[in-house]
Amino acid sequence: MEIFTPLLDLATPELYRVNAYRILDLHPKASSRDVRKKLDKIRKMQKLGGSLPTPIGVAALNPPPTEEHLRDAGQRLADPLRLLLDELFWFWPLTDNRDLALEALKQNKMEAAAQLWAEAAAVEKNRPLSIHNLAVLYHLVALENKVGDQQLINYWNEALKYWYQVEQDDEFWGLYRNRVHELDDPRVTDHDVDMIRRDLPLAILGINSRIAVNAAESSDEKTMLFHLNLINQAPCNEASRNRALRDSIMPISKRIKTLCRKARSDIEKNPEKGDDYFESLFNQTKPLMEIQNHVLGEDNPTRNDNQDEIVLASLECIISYGNETEEWVRTRDMMRILVPLAVSMSTQERLNRNLSVITSNAADDLCWFCETNPGNKKYEYEIKMHGDVQQEQTYEGRNITWRHITITVPRCGRCAQAQSNRVWRSFYKGSFIGMFLGACSMVGFNIYYWADMNQEALTGAILGAGIGATVGAVLGLLLQNFAKLPEGIKPSSEMNSFPRILDQKRMGWSFGARPAAADQ
Repeated sequence: MEIFTPLLDLATPELYRVNAYRILDLHPKASSRDVRKKLDKIRKMQKLGGSLPTPIGVAALNPPPTEEHLRDAGQRLADPLRLLLDELFWFWPLTDNRDLALEALKQNKMEAAAQLWAEAAAVEKNRPLSIHNLAVLYHLVALENKVGDQQLINYWNEALKYWYQVEQDDEFWGLYRNRVHELDDPRVTDHDVDMIRRDLPLAILGINSRIAVNAAESSDEKTMLFHLNLINQAPCNEASRNRALRDSIMPISKRIKTLCRKARSDIEKNPEKGDDYFESLFNQTKPLMEIQNHVLGEDNPTRNDNQDEIVLASLECIISYGNETEEWVRTRDMMRILVPLAVSMSTQERLNRNLSVITSNAADDLCWFCETNPGNKKYEYEIKMHGDVQQEQTYEGRNITWRHITITVPRCGRCAQAQSNRVWRSFYKGSFIGMFLGACSMVGFNIYYWADMNQEALTGAILGAGIGATVGAVLGLLLQNFAKLPEGIKPSSEMNSFPRILDQKRMGWSFGARPAAADQ
């Protein structure tokens, strides 16, 4: 269903500030002659250097209109459709004579005007226009006046209540249709009136929705929640509420799609920078998705489609980066960020399918000793193995052939440092303990046999310390596997348990670049 664009374009928080009747201080029954006279009078005063009367009252436009405002107002009233829309959002006189409610407004007596219209609404012939004027009044003050929280709530509730009554009132729309007949201009028809009536709830709630989105972008959560609550409690159908929220979020949806298109374009040119493009896309769309989550809720189809679009564009960036750089561990880690974000089943399946492949690739790059960090080429082990040994006796002697490979066991810097520290700790501890025990043994031996602490005893102590240190160091290195490593880190001896090495051993391969028989 197509919306009535002229109405929805007008329905912004500035709705009443651009109203031509308000700018010119005229009522909707003013003739084209009245409009020209008013414009001429204002322009003459400005040309002569005179000043316009200072406006007062809730209906007055303050600051006064500029020449640009006046020119735009004149153009609006020259267009029958824009004139008709401005009439909808301004006060209509109840009589052709003196209107006490409008006079009260000019005297800044809002409550008096509201009371007069409320009383007039009890009279059947005045009810349609009185209800309409109350809707405009409360909507105007709710949008443009800074009042206390409770007073603002009251204004908004009254505005939405009366606009709902206007939309439901056949008599009002009969009067509105008569204005089309009075204009007698082929550019506006009864069909336009039907469209305006149909989309009026959407236009009114769309203003609240735009305010909520703007507040969300400014991190003004209080204002955002206030207007979302108004929308949810407004007396209108559910379809109008959902459409208002969806339409207000449309600019954000367009920004998300633009950012996704840019990321896809960037990776085609520089796939090796896919990680940078992913991070940029993720960081730029995160606040946009938070706004959508607040405004639309997490079960909204528009919100879900946008989130899947981000996931799929991000996935393309990550895959391009992995294929180009073969940094599979980083590729896997980035892809895992997307897992909780995918919404639709098809997006989840595509993500999981690619993640399974990348995880398999990453296994060969992951540090074997902690299985957490990516391996660092500076610290990796290279294990040489040989197999398929063939021996053949020839006239010249025995001919031996074999195949050989070098298997890389990935290791990260953290594990390399921890394993190195354990070796040196074992060496130093063994040396110290051996030196101490050796020295004590030799001194004790001298004292026991000669009962004297002489030069020979000291020499023996030094010799014993040296021998003890050497023996202790050797034992320390031999027993290093009993020393503790940080939790989660395997000892270096576990390199022989690396899956590719075990696979080769199961096929009968042995360690070393060549078989021992080849050296004989």
